[in-house]
Amino acid sequence: MTRVWENKKLNELQTYDKSIAIQAYKEGYEVYATRALATSPNVTRVMDARLYSVDDILNVEKAMFVIKELSIEGIS
Repeated sequence: MTRVWENKKLNELQTYDKSIAIQAYKEGYEVYATRALATSPNVTRVMDARLYSVDDILNVEKAMFVIKELSIEGIS
């Protein structure tokens, strides 16, 4: 089961699943990698690093993917 968190306050999705990050990137959304989980509004993340290619996403290890400005609909 793939875990995807929707952060409505920041209008983004958060996941550890590379296939979801790749799908979102191919659909034109901004994809970032971060080291801290922010499923609670009281938790702050360390700086996000934007990923600019599928290879960038594939090379990420032990980080959460943040997909900006994306509706949860359409991601399975």
